[in-house]
Amino acid sequence: MVPNEILCQIFGFLDHDTLKTCAVVCPDLAERHLYAAITIGNCFHSQSQALEESGYVLNPDALDLLINKNPRVAQYARTLLIDLPLYGSHKTCFVKLTRLESITLCHRSSPYYDTWPQLSSDFKSAFLASLCSPFLKEVRILSITQFPLSTLLGFNPFKLKRLTVQSRDVNTETVNSRLQNEEPHLESLELIHDNNAIETLISQANLVNLRHLFLTIVFDQGGSSILRLLQTCSASLNTLQVYCPTFRKFSPLPVPRQQIDKFL
Repeated sequence: MVPNEILCQIFGFLDHDTLKTCAVVCPDLAERHLYAAITIGNCFHSQSQALEESGYVLNPDALDLLINKNPRVAQYARTLLIDLPLYGSHKTCFVKLTRLESITLCHRSSPYYDTWPQLSSDFKSAFLASLCSPFLKEVRILSITQFPLSTLLGFNPFKLKRLTVQSRDVNTETVNSRLQNEEPHLESLELIHDNNAIETLISQANLVNLRHLFLTIVFDQGGSSILRLLQTCSASLNTLQVYCPTFRKFSPLPVPRQQIDKFL
């Protein structure tokens, strides 16, 4: 008899249609891969669902119906992408996905269209609640303006390993809980467009374990913020990539460890 560990690896190579067929006779193993990645997107019919590179694409009502019919989905989902705007009656149903390791909030069809303050209170509360999951390792905020980065950094304990922020006008209001005394976990950081996000991270986050840093900052006065950030985490960095026209030592390509010190 083939061990479950081997079968699980084999199932990982199967396509979506094959997994659906296997789920009929072997639901436990097949569904772990079938529902591993879920996208809540702009689908207008309650039963509509499609498959793309990021996994299942459902509207909120379809996801809620799927979870009600098969509660195991809530345990198997590991990656969630929320593509705004959302339509339907169950816009916060993603809180039922209790073992997420990666969450992306974005607006892929129209960059910088949605601002965080304009989103509904119920949605914002549900999203921030999902970020408190003890299993979460990665958060990506893409094309959302005024996202409260300080709120994310204030979660205790802070377990994120990878953080990507592409957001103009990041809300940098200081939170009561600081991370200086927390065990540092963040290993990969990517910041796009917003210089305020750098200042927030310098003042509120512990970055001593940071291994990979990617910066694309369009509006930075003299690169002073970038320099302070590099001084904070340079000892641990293995990979650095900086694009900032006003920073005299920017590099559009990754810089290896042995050349990072030249930026300081």
